[in-house]
Amino acid sequence: MGYPATITLKFLWAFLSPVFGDKLKEILRKKDSPEVAKERVQALYKSLGGLTARNFDFVSALKLYASLVEESVAEERLMEAKGSLYDRADELMSASSRMVEALEQLTPQLEIHQYELYQQIVYYKETRCWEAGIGEELDYAMFDAEHGKFDDLNRILSQEEQNYRQIDQCLRDFRIFIIKEIPFGQSF
Repeated sequence: MGYPATITLKFLWAFLSPVFGDKLKEILRKKDSPEVAKERVQALYKSLGGLTARNFDFVSALKLYASLVEESVAEERLMEAKGSLYDRADELMSASSRMVEALEQLTPQLEIHQYELYQQIVYYKETRCWEAGIGEELDYAMFDAEHGKFDDLNRILSQEEQNYRQIDQCLRDFRIFIIKEIPFGQSF
């Protein structure tokens, strides 16, 4: 008659502990708060940088599309620019989502310790026209522009340029915050 094959964590630890010793214990121990906070700060910084770049790309694609419509270029070239614009819009949405996720991980601490910077980022997030349905609005503006009415497209372009300046300023302010809070040697 055999014994049931049950292995408990306690048994495994007793068996493996002499083999791995302190290295295993160090790997398994929970990260401490300062390390987690530093990782979250760096994740938000990286996401803000990505968002700034994607915002710039979107504004550039929007300007190109608007100029091609005004020049009345061939339909094929206009469709190419439109496709590129939609691709940049998708990339911008993805980068915005990553920034929001990173911000949510850091919200309580950032809100308490750097309220003005937190407000800048949240303002960008909340006023981001993409969350207000810019996709449909952009479609209508593009259709109108292709038929000689540029007001809505110019308004969206102006708004997006302002969004770019705003998120770029947030990135610069956040960089200053990081420089003050995380010494160079500890940022690796």
